[in-house]
Amino acid sequence: MFGLVSTGFGLFTSIRRIFDNAVGAFHSRVELIVVELHEERDRLVNILVWSGLLLLLSFLAIVAFSFCVIIALWQYALWVGLGLGILYLIGAVVAANVIRKRLHAPFFPETLNQLQKDRDWLSPSRE
Repeated sequence: MFGLVSTGFGLFTSIRRIFDNAVGAFHSRVELIVVELHEERDRLVNILVWSGLLLLLSFLAIVAFSFCVIIALWQYALWVGLGLGILYLIGAVVAANVIRKRLHAPFFPETLNQLQKDRDWLSPSRE
């Protein structure tokens, strides 16, 4: 008689333990998603700042080159305007490259990695 009660209690304990582990795993994945959402928000702000810098420097390059055309008749003003325009253009190219690199990074990399590990662990073909 005690054997049956003990077996039933062990079964419920095992089910409870499995449930607790599943809830714990789900909770840790949700926490990871929240952390990565904050990181993605920071990444988006960073991209927007660099995009603003790109727009500003591109505008300044256009202004500088336009100014060079206007003052092309003066002896050295053209070289100064071209130098500033090249400087702004180099800054715009650097900003564009930073934005391009940041946009190629995957979203939620650690969450995707952990979910792939979970899938691999739970797959029936695991040996």
